[in-house]
Amino acid sequence: MSRVKLPDIKLPTFSGNLMQWITFRDSFRSLIHYNKSLSAIDKFTYLRASVNGEALQEIQTIELTEVNYDVAWSALEKRYENKKLILKTHLDAIFAAEPVRKESFEALNQLLGTFDKNLQMIEKLGITTNEWSILLAYILSSKLDSVILRNWETHFNSREFVRYEALTGFLREQCSVLQFMTPSKASNAERHQAKYASVHSVSVEPPSCCFCSGPQHNVFQCSGVRKMSSSDRVATVKRNMLCFNCLSPGHRVSKCSRGFCSVCKREHHTLLHEYYASAQRPNTSTARVPQAPPRPHQANIQVQPPQLKPQNHSQPPQATQHSTRTLASSSNSQQSSSQPNTENTATCNQAVAMVANTIRSTREVLLSTAIIRIRDPLGNTIFARALLDSAPQRNLMTRRIAQKLRCKPISDYLRVKGLGSSETTSSTALVATILARSSAISEYTQPMKFHVLSKVTSNIPLNPLQQLETPKAIMLADPQFNIPSGVDLIIGAEFFNDLLCKGRQRLGEHGPTIQNTLLGWIVSGAEL
Repeated sequence: MSRVKLPDIKLPTFSGNLMQWITFRDSFRSLIHYNKSLSAIDKFTYLRASVNGEALQEIQTIELTEVNYDVAWSALEKRYENKKLILKTHLDAIFAAEPVRKESFEALNQLLGTFDKNLQMIEKLGITTNEWSILLAYILSSKLDSVILRNWETHFNSREFVRYEALTGFLREQCSVLQFMTPSKASNAERHQAKYASVHSVSVEPPSCCFCSGPQHNVFQCSGVRKMSSSDRVATVKRNMLCFNCLSPGHRVSKCSRGFCSVCKREHHTLLHEYYASAQRPNTSTARVPQAPPRPHQANIQVQPPQLKPQNHSQPPQATQHSTRTLASSSNSQQSSSQPNTENTATCNQAVAMVANTIRSTREVLLSTAIIRIRDPLGNTIFARALLDSAPQRNLMTRRIAQKLRCKPISDYLRVKGLGSSETTSSTALVATILARSSAISEYTQPMKFHVLSKVTSNIPLNPLQQLETPKAIMLADPQFNIPSGVDLIIGAEFFNDLLCKGRQRLGEHGPTIQNTLLGWIVSGAEL
């Protein structure tokens, strides 16, 4: 008996990728299917443990019994034993192989490995590729950079047809040479030279309200500010360094172009009127207040202060002079006497209510999202949510998705600049193939380069929206576009226009627009 303990053989796994089916089928048959020492129920148990993803869904509904093992295995063979689709998958991988953009051992070795692996799998289908020699040589040479191609033409100084075997033999020699060559170190200027890429408006996440800590909204519609006293409102404005005139950050009252208080026309917000009225000096109660110049954006709204009955009938009522005030009028200002604080509060609240009724609620704008498939060079495919945006100059991907793909990272330093002075940095990139989420939508296949960031944008949309009624004949790129969810990658201007197809219509008179693309119909524009 041998005293050497051999390592255990790990069962193969299969997720539904056609490029992995032949390898999985042969390994599982050898280890489990043809093993006479295992019962049918044991084989079925091993089969369920070896499949996942789409393949598991094919047999998940089959009851785990001894007689159903053959049924489950036959279901997988019927679903994936499709030589036509398997051949197409491997040919697509050959045509979509990443070209050598700069002479290097890694890029050239990866290109040769892609050709060799897929040709070997095609040979297992019973297809002889010897007669493809000239065609394969042409495809392979078209993916070489100018330096390697020049060396090949110098080496193969002949007018005869180029054979695939001769070309691959030369390229393997070049790999050996490049492997032993010491890469030249870039100069300090080249090493520290930063590349920039502008990423314009992708998604705007509004700040929180300073008065109620909720989502940003108009101050007249804020329930928190109504519950605060006038002194608390002023303290909040000072603490958050807001403008006392428009309650917005970023500037002072002296540089504010908004309107004035709708009650007294002074340079403070209407919600702060009570605080300023109580802080006035007694001898200024009858002072004439100059009218503010008319502003084109102010609404023509009349505010009539309510009449208050005197508290004591034995004493003469206070002389009051009320006049109808118009926010955008340029009429002569009238002299107003001091009023009790209760009247100021009533006037302020009435002005707030009337102005609030004139403000149209802001509708959320939908951005174009799509559910897509991403395939790495090894054939592994995962689903992801993409944002189609014509503004970014580069394609971006989250680090979470990049870690799921078996793509070789590329050292590529990029400084991504957004709106204003926002800036982030990406040090790595990768190349992956983008496909539509279903072959029923299109057969679109496109290798793309993505720069990796920890996060590309916030959830889209920011808030849940009502489901829109779309034509039944179309297939949406993102069926759950109205549900807030994260974005895994951004497809920028390099490929955005190439994805657009003929077909566009608006949902309702003021609703969003649906646009046909190679990834499905996308929805964009203001919500209903």
